[in-house]
Amino acid sequence: MFKKSIAALMAVSLCFAGMAAPVSSNLSTITPICASAAYENGRLYNQWDSQWANVHFTKYSTDPSQNNMKVSACGVFAFCNAIYALNYTYADAKAVATWGVNDGGYRPGAGGTYRDIFFSHVQAAYGDAYKFTMDGMYSGKVTDSRFINHLSSGGVAVVHVYGHFIAITGYRNGQYHVIDSAVTSGRGLAADGWVSASKLQSGTTNVDWYALLSNKPSGNENQNCPYTKRFESGTKLYAAPGSSQVTTTLTSANVYTIVEEQTVNGVKYGKFKSGAGWAILSENLNWGPVATNYTKRFEKGTKLYTAAGSSEVKTTLSEGSVFTIVQEQMVNGVKYGKFKSGAGWAIL
Repeated sequence: MFKKSIAALMAVSLCFAGMAAPVSSNLSTITPICASAAYENGRLYNQWDSQWANVHFTKYSTDPSQNNMKVSACGVFAFCNAIYALNYTYADAKAVATWGVNDGGYRPGAGGTYRDIFFSHVQAAYGDAYKFTMDGMYSGKVTDSRFINHLSSGGVAVVHVYGHFIAITGYRNGQYHVIDSAVTSGRGLAADGWVSASKLQSGTTNVDWYALLSNKPSGNENQNCPYTKRFESGTKLYAAPGSSQVTTTLTSANVYTIVEEQTVNGVKYGKFKSGAGWAILSENLNWGPVATNYTKRFEKGTKLYTAAGSSEVKTTLSEGSVFTIVQEQMVNGVKYGKFKSGAGWAIL
């Protein structure tokens, strides 16, 4: 039996697919309004996929209608989607859920994700494998300078809204990039889209807590630093490795001192000694294939190739639909996705 003191210390979130939450006098739970899922556009995990209804854990509840991942794993899916957005690492949701159950941070059928446990322990469990670090957990809003600066520097966040967790993976011009694993009409969020600060500060999408995640350096960086390198006029300097925020653009060619290197998604960045920003040193235009598992909509007329980088068209889609991508590969700067059906590779 869970104690009231535990429930008071740790916020819990459940995501229910059109069913009532379990009632417990010792555990405060919230049941969000849920409806059919919308088509996603690039997220890694869709919580409403039927497969998750068949993944059960009986440690905290023996009720199969409540102890499955489709009902209560929004925290797990938000974390995995955030990691994928951060560095394209495929986080195994079932493995993370199993770890969470054993560790006590995920309790299907009995409160869902206990955020204070889950996010306090997840770096120790998966930080090396999924190449991330936790930068803290905070009660706050998306307009906090800490939150905006983190996103602008290339970080991502898992945030808590009413009875649910979502991932926020970008910031630009006052808009926030949101990935929702469990789309509902009640929240009004897309699976993958940009929303305003006002949307994330009202109603069922009001953010009241967030966990910040950043890329973990590979361990092979900075072996030759510091050193000097010439950069040409027009070179852009970024706020952080992997960030799209340009801090300045060089107006003349000169030699600068690089004091640190980091590689993000195959792109190597160098940090200027002056602190002006990070410049791109080199780009890996060829990588993969890497395993993935997400769905994406492709329109009528999309060409499927026999292999990534091939010019041989295997087939052309006769109508638009949503397909599962099981591998990604970059060839000469063009990213391809492999259809689960084996029909071919599409340009992403």
